Amino acid sequence: MDIVSPGERFPAEHPVPPDWPAHIRVATPEGGMPNLPGLSAALPLLHEPRTKDVLLTPAGARVIVRLARAELGHYRIVKRPKFNATLDVGELTAILDALCDLTESIRAGAPKARRVADRRQ
Repeated sequence: MDIVSPGERFPAEHPVPPDWPAHIRVATPEGGMPNLPGLSAALPLLHEPRTKDVLLTPAGARVIVRLARAELGHYRIVKRPKFNATLDVGELTAILDALCDLTESIRAGAPKARRVADRRQ
């Protein structure tokens, strides 16, 4: 499934800092440069392979995480996705904790560096 993010329409693209994953696209609606050091709290989510999209706006934060994959063979035959997924409470809690840490860090101006994977205990 393709992820459609409102951020895909943002026309002003900015260079990605060297410590950020190379596949990240940093963009804004206007040409102003975002405070990337201030957004370093997003790094744990950006380094998590299952994270598909992070959108930060003055109204809040949106994170899209892949929780399951459809069975491709089934989809090719009947054109309907079939998911065999169980949602682990610990994984969901870790994702939500990382999102809360991110929004708190941005509000406070002090990034937190806990990794999502470190919380799955």
